[in-house]
Amino acid sequence: MNPVHRSVPVLIHDGRPVCGSLNILEYADETWGGDGARRLLPSNPLQRAHARFWADFVDQKVFSTQTRFLKSKGEEKAAAKEELLDQLRSLEEVLGERTFFAGDEFGSLDAVVIPFSSMIHGYEQHGGFSLETECPNLMRWVRRCRERESVRSVLPDEDDMYELHKKWYGVE
Repeated sequence: MNPVHRSVPVLIHDGRPVCGSLNILEYADETWGGDGARRLLPSNPLQRAHARFWADFVDQKVFSTQTRFLKSKGEEKAAAKEELLDQLRSLEEVLGERTFFAGDEFGSLDAVVIPFSSMIHGYEQHGGFSLETECPNLMRWVRRCRERESVRSVLPDEDDMYELHKKWYGVE
């Protein structure tokens, strides 16, 4: 558990905590990504900064908008829905026609964004829209990512997540 915020995720390495999803990704990349191992972050400093910017966007903006969207009702819900869709469209623009956010290889930004795919069913049920229609390239990317064993084996089931969100947020 994070000793400051009393939250997860936390990676314990050599008996010491590394806290926060984005910090853990960077730490893992720097600690175990050398000596010819596949890196999560791009080696190019500008591309690395770009990946970090968008990872922070997802961590700070998309997550909070998603929570507001799932918790709210009425006009606030409608506004949060549009904001969430705009944010997902922005991610779709960043992805473009590439296989993964960094190009041909699964990278850090893919690892940051893909957990949100477990909430797609909930988004669509709660918001009355289709992400396949709203963000078709992003949905193709989701399917590509889910073909990877490393992703498929750790993602929670969409229906289970929807039921969990109904319980947490009172989603109907």
